[in-house]
Amino acid sequence: MRSAMLNFSRRFNNLQSIEASRLRKCYHIDVIIPPHIVEKVKHIHHFSSSSRPRSPYAILNLKTSATEDDIKTAFRNMAKKYHPDLNPELSTEMSQNKMNEIITAYNQLMDKDMMGLNKAGDGRVALACEMFSLEELQEDRIHDVYTIRLLFENYLEENESKESSKAAITSVEEFAEVQLSNEPIIEIIAHPEDSVSDLKRAIQSIYEEDWGLLGRKKDRDQIRTGWELISLSNERKDENIVMSYHLFIQSYGLCHGDKIYAVVRRYSNRH
Repeated sequence: MRSAMLNFSRRFNNLQSIEASRLRKCYHIDVIIPPHIVEKVKHIHHFSSSSRPRSPYAILNLKTSATEDDIKTAFRNMAKKYHPDLNPELSTEMSQNKMNEIITAYNQLMDKDMMGLNKAGDGRVALACEMFSLEELQEDRIHDVYTIRLLFENYLEENESKESSKAAITSVEEFAEVQLSNEPIIEIIAHPEDSVSDLKRAIQSIYEEDWGLLGRKKDRDQIRTGWELISLSNERKDENIVMSYHLFIQSYGLCHGDKIYAVVRRYSNRH
């Protein structure tokens, strides 16, 4: 009997990650294992299980057959649930951990760079643009949204010779559009082959003071943090597309006279 117990002890030391009840079943030995050893085994087993990486589908509560739209919808719903600005009752640590987990899962499933979320600086605006519709961004108390109409240089040059009456009619129509929507529109002259970073720098040079951007950090492209340009999806008007720095304006299918939007996060003095 003593020999059997010694053999069991050696085997137990090599199998600490297996719960005590399973040991009894495997070895058919009816012994009383001290409580502190049982707790140690349970702790080790729990740590081993919890340290396994979760599937990004499981994190976003998705099936493996989920479409891109399903992924985006799930991301928005999960982000709204744990975003610190929307859920102040959650601890900062919990919000940060959950948001990091959600963003990582989204990145893995979408297999792209999240249009700037991983850039150095403040990615909260890009995240908010992915989470919320344009109307929600306009109505919240965190962001200012500015409407920008793109005027393409090549289009203006090609149409300089057209009669002034047509230009006058267009001007009246545009004024009526602004009056009906109560939406001031900023007109920016650009070129379809300009990069988004070129466009942002041009806009920033004019409006950084009015928009409260002065004093904010600049990224490596010399663009102030805390604001993004978005366009609306042609397929889904409630879906914002954050315009990525390394792409060109024409990459988004934008034409002369199309509108895009600047979303600026309001910073408190502590920022």
